Amino acid sequence: LAVVLYFLVSSLLQPDLPPGPAHDQLVLHDVRVQGRNGESAGWAFAARSTDISTDGSVVTYHDVKSGTYYAGGKALYRLKAGSVSLDLRSQNYSAAGGVRVSSLAGREPQEFETAQIFWNNALQVLTCPGSVHVRYKHNALDTSQLSVNFKTGDTTLGRTQLSL
Repeated sequence: LAVVLYFLVSSLLQPDLPPGPAHDQLVLHDVRVQGRNGESAGWAFAARSTDISTDGSVVTYHDVKSGTYYAGGKALYRLKAGSVSLDLRSQNYSAAGGVRVSSLAGREPQEFETAQIFWNNALQVLTCPGSVHVRYKHNALDTSQLSVNFKTGDTTLGRTQLSL
């Protein structure tokens, strides 16, 4: 009884351990990574640094110098952004901070700038929920939002103003 009482009292008098970090992360610098879509390339990022969540499911790339999206092994568009967060389970991502997207497919160059974009991998839809400045050939347009479906080729614009 004395031994049990000793262990009970001593365990109650033990100091609490200091709390660990709320969000443990692995941080890498000067990163180049590539993801696959089946047998071919799906995406690639080159960034200044990256944070990886402890469970490895979410990767955030900082100061993305070059991000490329591929379909059928061909590069479709390139993006630059302050940050890109990729959910490795769904392959969905969001980009924020001076986002610039440039098309790499097609005969005429297209480019747009916005504050934030979202990619839904299952639907193959790129969405810009806020204002977007688009350049196509020698024309420009400003729209309140933009959505592009890469499966169907459909593009949806919000309130738009065209500059010739």
